[in-house]
Amino acid sequence: MLTIIIVAIFAAEFKNCVKNIRKILRTNSNKNMSSKEYKELTPAELSVMRILWDKKQALARDVLNEMPEPKPAYNTVSTVIRVLEKKGFVGHKAYGTTYEYYPLVPKREYTSNFLQSMMHNLFGGSKAAFMSFFAEEESMTEEEISELEQLMQKVEERKRNENEGC
Repeated sequence: MLTIIIVAIFAAEFKNCVKNIRKILRTNSNKNMSSKEYKELTPAELSVMRILWDKKQALARDVLNEMPEPKPAYNTVSTVIRVLEKKGFVGHKAYGTTYEYYPLVPKREYTSNFLQSMMHNLFGGSKAAFMSFFAEEESMTEEEISELEQLMQKVEERKRNENEGC
């Protein structure tokens, strides 16, 4: 009789734990879709943002100096930076007539938003379909496969640690 009671209590706790996990997963997936959505950056905008993310802050000429050959015109870089400002990706500090630019959107946030959007649009929101697309690519090296396996082990370990409180 005592065993039945213990099993019943364990089953009830397990059911609660599963409900909590489902609620967390629903909340997290809703957060991903409802978080601030950014417009996709053009290749020129993305190259400027990469430089600003790396340097943390830069003058337009510094951005130009970091660009690969053939370098665009200074006015082109300046125009791209102003467009990024209008889109809310870049801010600036004025020092007289000189502007120092800095990213307003963290690289990780933009990357996460971009990948979430791509996963939703191309793979119906399925993380498994998204990951299997890359895992099934024949061009993956053994080293890349090993890195993915290590990453998955870390994710599984983190999930286990999060769920231990149930």
